[in-house]
Amino acid sequence: MQPFYFLKGLLGGSLFLITFKKIKMKYDIVKIANKDFPLFFGFNGLRKYCAKTGTSLNKLMTLGDNMTLDQALQLVLVGIEEGCRKSGKDFDLTIDQLGDLLDEDMDGLARALEVFGDQMGQNIKQPSSSKKKAKIKR
Repeated sequence: MQPFYFLKGLLGGSLFLITFKKIKMKYDIVKIANKDFPLFFGFNGLRKYCAKTGTSLNKLMTLGDNMTLDQALQLVLVGIEEGCRKSGKDFDLTIDQLGDLLDEDMDGLARALEVFGDQMGQNIKQPSSSKKKAKIKR
């Protein structure tokens, strides 16, 4: 990908340039009750989830542990809202409508939460399981 230039200017008489690479934010499609919904979990979605549920930032690390049904539905709803925003689709789903859809397709909640785990897992780097030994020159 070609970098784009974000900021140019002078700092202490020197010209500086900051470059960033464009990264396309990917959303997934999840099927709930035979309907396709775009799903995306990012900082905006987590911010909205925290605001709706009163979850603090430090509790996000244990999101999923002892999660209530309302919290799970709020998380999926925010993911769909953000997926619609990312995909350019209109968002008009309520939490009650989502609950009704999940009554028809109980596995839909598990599929949506799996997407959440996959998308959040992409942002966490796992440590390498194999350690390399340092070579000693003699």
